[in-house]
Amino acid sequence: MTDELIKKMKDSVVGALRGVDDIYDTLFDIVKGDVVDVLKAAGDITEVGAGSVSKIVSSLIHGVTEVGGEAVEGAEKIVMATLRGAVDAGMGTVDMITESVHGVIKGTSEVGGDIGKAAVGAVKGAIGAAADLGVSTEEALEKAVTGAIDAAGEISEEAVENVKSALEASIEGAKDVLKAPFEK
Repeated sequence: MTDELIKKMKDSVVGALRGVDDIYDTLFDIVKGDVVDVLKAAGDITEVGAGSVSKIVSSLIHGVTEVGGEAVEGAEKIVMATLRGAVDAGMGTVDMITESVHGVIKGTSEVGGDIGKAAVGAVKGAIGAAADLGVSTEEALEKAVTGAIDAAGEISEEAVENVKSALEASIEGAKDVLKAPFEK
């Protein structure tokens, strides 16, 4: 998937959200439709490539902030819409959970938002889309937490601690997921 397609998607979302009173009510449908279009245009899921979903989601976080929204507020809807759009395009996989949440954390960091709060919203969005992907809530939680921690690890150790604390305090079961694979 080219960066050009990702930019077109972000520009489409920004254009659709400009002038809308409550961007968060509109965000889900716009993102879901655009994800379907972009993934179908890209072709086979193997052509989409590792990291492309993360880049899409990160660009959408940038788009939300371009129209005056908050990355944290858009995180849940963006992840849920991305995952449901991928399912509608026939390309929804459990790995997209990790990629989508990763994109939220990276994008939120890039725009200076609170990555801990964004992680909580993104994980909630992933859990909300779990049934559509044909996975259990527990598996969605594990994949989402993994995406959040991996992305935070690319930022800093402080970011990892911020995300861990936020998830442990706000998401039931996150503490159990974080125990084994993420302790150092």
